[in-house]
Amino acid sequence: ISIAASPRKLALIVLCLAALVGCGWQTVRLNSTWQNNVTLWNHVLPINPDAFQGHVTLQAYYAKTGDLERAYFHRQEFARIMNFASTWLQAARDARRLGHHVDVPGHYENAIKVASQRNPREYVIHTEYARYLASVGYPEQALLEYEAILLKNPPTAGTLRQEMARLR
Repeated sequence: ISIAASPRKLALIVLCLAALVGCGWQTVRLNSTWQNNVTLWNHVLPINPDAFQGHVTLQAYYAKTGDLERAYFHRQEFARIMNFASTWLQAARDARRLGHHVDVPGHYENAIKVASQRNPREYVIHTEYARYLASVGYPEQALLEYEAILLKNPPTAGTLRQEMARLR
């Protein structure tokens, strides 16, 4: 059967070839997305910013490679999505290390809130926050935090009272 004799067959062959070329191009394009976890999650997160697995993966990758600003961004996003006290606490510590002092109180407050929901007598994170406030020159706020901690009757009450005395 001659191709020239049938224009419909020729059109069908051209259409099939165009589809194959299109599929091939799409495969090459997607292969760059699936190159590794970093390229995959950098592709996925703009589409689905609440994909916590991507934030965890990228936070670990960027921390390992020394890109601490990007690691911090992804830790904050993971904390926002999952709302774990430990993640908020680590975000506060990261913010301190990076000099993002505006972010620190909110991260500590979120960590304290979440931890206190599980254990109303939680005082360890709260104490770290009070000490942070004292160390950056906010003794009045630190004293308020210490007083809130003492209401929880922590086993470290004596030490906390000594720290409060030094701030007064």
